[in-house]
Amino acid sequence: MSSAGELQPGWGRRDVEAMGAALEATRRDLERVRDSRAWRIGHAVTGGLRRMTLRGHSTEGAVQAAIDRIEEVQRSVSASATPPSPPTPAIPEWDAWLASAFGGDPPRAYLTDMAQDHRIWLSTTGLGRELIADPETLQFEKCSFDIEGDDATIALAPGASLHRCRIIVRGHRARVAIGAGVEIRETTLRIDADDGTILVGNASNCFGGALLVHEDGLSVVVGEDCMLSRDIFVRTSDSHSVVDMLSGDRINPPASVVLGDHVWVGAEARIQKGVTVGEHAVIGANTVVTHDVPPHTVVAGNPARVVREDVTWRRSL
Repeated sequence: MSSAGELQPGWGRRDVEAMGAALEATRRDLERVRDSRAWRIGHAVTGGLRRMTLRGHSTEGAVQAAIDRIEEVQRSVSASATPPSPPTPAIPEWDAWLASAFGGDPPRAYLTDMAQDHRIWLSTTGLGRELIADPETLQFEKCSFDIEGDDATIALAPGASLHRCRIIVRGHRARVAIGAGVEIRETTLRIDADDGTILVGNASNCFGGALLVHEDGLSVVVGEDCMLSRDIFVRTSDSHSVVDMLSGDRINPPASVVLGDHVWVGAEARIQKGVTVGEHAVIGANTVVTHDVPPHTVVAGNPARVVREDVTWRRSL
């Protein structure tokens, strides 16, 4: 802290939290001095911060003024120590996403037609299984579609490719959207709900694992230019209820999962219901994420915790 009690540039959250604890200790000391009418105090604030000292025959008003100043700085520290929640990327409106992905009226086909051409394996019950894609640029390799329900829509933007993937639907009005230039390999995309959505943004890739939507009206959204490693799992629900014994209320409600743009998810990571991951974040291998991840941070562990701030990442070394 500077001589004016100001935060210094470049401080991380731990620095700010340590400063807050030191200021609180100083404030308590000053209150004891004020209340006991002892007028000499010398107190070192930890971590090399400013030494706050009152010497000589101070007045009670001077001590109170010092307490007021510390409380003012504490409010500033508290605001700095509590990072703002990462903005939740908006889930694109479906028709707007299609117009953006295809630049106009997109081509439409039916999954049954693709199956007859032996380009996919298809098992369906229900009506209205629509595929929105350009058949000329569509890249499939040993993919399967297992759909039970009406009005399922699969949209694959130009340049998207799926290799050895499974798309499974158990519900009505399911929507799966894969952006331009996306590559997905050996991954399961599963919707066990009505009105569920899975969306993978442009230029992202996924190399194994599962994106799982359970319970009605929820979504898994992956932003643009994301990199998801092998054996990752993203899910909107625990799939079973945890119930409070006294009230009988469910205490593990489901919620959508959103990954912002340019997020890197390490191998075998788990991203649980209701999580929002901020842009440019890095999730370490084997990490279990149960709470929101701030932008430009690295998280690791079980449960995940922030181990580095103010970072980004790139695909090249």
